[in-house]
Amino acid sequence: MKKQDLPNCPQWLLDSDTSDEDIGWDLGGRIAWNSGVWHGGDWRGGVWHWGVWHDGLWHDGIWHGGSWHGGEWHGGASAPRSCYRPLLNANAKIRVGCKLKTAKGWIRWLNGTEEFSTKRGTPEFAQIRAHILATITYQKELEAYQCTPTMAK
Repeated sequence: MKKQDLPNCPQWLLDSDTSDEDIGWDLGGRIAWNSGVWHGGDWRGGVWHWGVWHDGLWHDGIWHGGSWHGGEWHGGASAPRSCYRPLLNANAKIRVGCKLKTAKGWIRWLNGTEEFSTKRGTPEFAQIRAHILATITYQKELEAYQCTPTMAK
């Protein structure tokens, strides 16, 4: 949905410079940016699922994926970037692509020989491995502070 068609769209979003946006409200009552291009403006919170960010100020929210080209980051939570977008779920499981495992399950898989769609020993696999390990480290840090992914700011 375009921002001008979004019921109760906040003014900061209406004032932003965007194109081809697909946005809505998620079940938590937050702005959900599903796709499109952010050319400039102040992002004031919500969930960024996918899209292209060219410029602007990021003040708060959760970044799940997309392409960041410029701007300033001033708060919020971000997962490591990968084309497989590792996501840490609130139930402490990590999703990579269509696979969902616990941190221990991913460590066992990384130490094994099973392959999914990316061959082991390639630069692409090294990136996936690094992103999985970074996400596990992120999860451990949150747990050390008795914080869930949705509480991280």
